[in-house]
Amino acid sequence: MPGLGEMDTWVDQLTAGGRIVVPLRMRGLTRSVAFERADGHLVMPGP
Repeated sequence: MPGLGEMDTWVDQLTAGGRIVVPLRMRGLTRSVAFERADGHLVMPGP
């Protein structure tokens, strides 16, 4: 699993309107979390 430093690479590779889904471990559970590019950084899409 990539470290936080590699998230800049994700942002650079993500096209406008694109979405990336990554596995993140939180409190011992792994969840799939979606991110979109907004103003040069990753954000979680709204409902």
